[in-house]
Amino acid sequence: MKYNFLFALCILFSSQAFASEWSSSTKVKEVIAGYKEGIILFSTKSPHHNPKNCPNASYYSVSQSEADLEMVLSILLAAQRSDSEIQVGVDATKCGTISHAEGRMTVTRIKSL
Repeated sequence: MKYNFLFALCILFSSQAFASEWSSSTKVKEVIAGYKEGIILFSTKSPHHNPKNCPNASYYSVSQSEADLEMVLSILLAAQRSDSEIQVGVDATKCGTISHAEGRMTVTRIKSL
């Protein structure tokens, strides 16, 4: 029973890992926050990582259903202020569907470098 539970956890986490892809190292160019829907939009200085070929690729989108908005916003603003690099983890299986995030790359994580 214990091994079945561990096996199920491994499958769950491995499938989530394959759904996300990391961008190359880049710097934050612009951050747009304050949408009532709980969305952050941002752009980077390097070309955006768009594995799903989302049609509205001018900004990455972060929604509260996909990531911790406060944490992501903190990392983005700190990286922008200090001109340091980040990597963007995007969901390779879908594009955004909520208002201003519609058709944009869906961010799941941010890595501060």
